[in-house]
Amino acid sequence: MSLNYTYIFILGRYPELSRREIYSVLEKLAISYELVNQADQFLILKTKESLAIEPLNKMLGGTVKIGIMVDSLPNPASEQQLSNYFTSDALFIELLDNVSEKIAFGLSYYSEKNTEDKGMQYKLASITKALKSHLEAQGFKVRYPKLSGTSLSSASVDKNKLLTLGAEFLLIQTGSQILIGKTLAVQEYESFSKRDYGRPSRDMDSGIMPPKIARMMINIAGVKNDAQIIDPFCGSGTLLQEAVILGYTKVTGTDISEKAIEDSKKNLTWLIQRDSSVVQAEIQLCDALKLEEIFGRDSFDAVIGEPYMGPNFQERPQLSVMQKNRDELEDFYTKALDVFNTILRPGGVIVLILPIFHTGNHYLHTDISAKINTLGLKLVPLSENKRQTITVGNNYDYVLREIVKLQKE
Repeated sequence: MSLNYTYIFILGRYPELSRREIYSVLEKLAISYELVNQADQFLILKTKESLAIEPLNKMLGGTVKIGIMVDSLPNPASEQQLSNYFTSDALFIELLDNVSEKIAFGLSYYSEKNTEDKGMQYKLASITKALKSHLEAQGFKVRYPKLSGTSLSSASVDKNKLLTLGAEFLLIQTGSQILIGKTLAVQEYESFSKRDYGRPSRDMDSGIMPPKIARMMINIAGVKNDAQIIDPFCGSGTLLQEAVILGYTKVTGTDISEKAIEDSKKNLTWLIQRDSSVVQAEIQLCDALKLEEIFGRDSFDAVIGEPYMGPNFQERPQLSVMQKNRDELEDFYTKALDVFNTILRPGGVIVLILPIFHTGNHYLHTDISAKINTLGLKLVPLSENKRQTITVGNNYDYVLREIVKLQKE
């Protein structure tokens, strides 16, 4: 198979989760790909056919930018070599096509090392000025956003209209080469922000799953758009929102809290008023341990959600407190898995968040492996680490999220 297109995905805050989401979405779309390179900041893939960038960009939750590779230079490249390249007529034709008398452009640099490179920051500033002078000499009115580091945010690219008035150039350092790319799309950051902070109901006391993580979990599930999906812990409806926006038409949300049900309904109504293309989810009050009584056996293709993760700690608790919480939650999760396994159809999937308690010195994982084995569920690898799961969070968090995918055989 000849692979003709090389795409660059600039990854968000959680690169491992972002990569897994991209793979899942491409597999769902039956798009063949080959890995070229990956690092915390980027993923580079080759495909046989051209990707439909705008629809793909609208699907992904963890990708900041999508670009296409157009050329490469040897690494290391001197400042003069880079300046000569970016002021060449060939580059102008390749990357700044269909521009008017006004041009806006920017440069962003990403490296395998994922460390701040002051030297490259100065190089980029020099290259940018050289390109601006070159374009102004040809009669163009030119502007560019100032770099505060070595890369532009998606908001900066969007607000400075780089993709409509010119281009954002991507420089990707990959060992022996510097890949040159052109950004094709940036994440719809404002839409995610409005669905997080702009919706009418937000319950900070019970915790809120970020819309981007909810989106990635749904995509990782990898089920078709006509699949029956349930979030048994719907809270204020974050995952329900992302599911209907992605085009899922059979979405159910339940929660044991009457307030959560009211919040979900209010938020979904608000969303539908803003976007008439989405459909309403079915939302009802129900204990997660009694789902079979309401919906029956073999009713769903996917169970996706974040269950109760324990108290919202305001300071790091003692180890004994964390152990007690962990043990109590393990008991609840194992009971819930029994129910999920019953309401799932054969081949159905579970994508669940489990808490990891961070004591400051080590991590207390929630262990449900015995129940997984008893039920005959298959752990679907999401990573190459020992647990084959993906952890979301940092060293400052008291409780981290561990994303687990299971499949009913």
